[in-house]
Amino acid sequence: NSLINLYPPITKIAQNYIYGFLILTLISFALIFYKPKLILLKQISFTYDIAAVKPSILKNYRVKNIEINQSEEMKSVDTFIQAVSRQDEAVKLLMQTRKSASLCYYGIAHTPLIFRLGFLLGDQNNVMLLHKVRTNGSLFDEW
Repeated sequence: NSLINLYPPITKIAQNYIYGFLILTLISFALIFYKPKLILLKQISFTYDIAAVKPSILKNYRVKNIEINQSEEMKSVDTFIQAVSRQDEAVKLLMQTRKSASLCYYGIAHTPLIFRLGFLLGDQNNVMLLHKVRTNGSLFDEW
């Protein structure tokens, strides 16, 4: 009623554009609960288990976990080529399905595998790197 007294045509505007107002309201509610997608790439070639990622980094994202576990293949010289091939295929599939998702990398792997992975991902893809501080009980945190 206050709006009608101040600006009488507001009722006409509201009647004519009620669907527009409803759509804008629904969009604003959707944006409040929206979280961007993050692909969390975990690479392991030394051991089966590593520390977790700091929860505060992941709380603002919908996280999709991808793991490249090469610890078995890296135990033998004969299977090293398989480890590299599997990594290449995983990265190729990741880059094809990534779309607009952010990419985050962490892990403990052999240096040649990390260099190759970095080369395949490229420096233009804005990869968030996580690093583990060498203290007991620490988590991977943003570098």
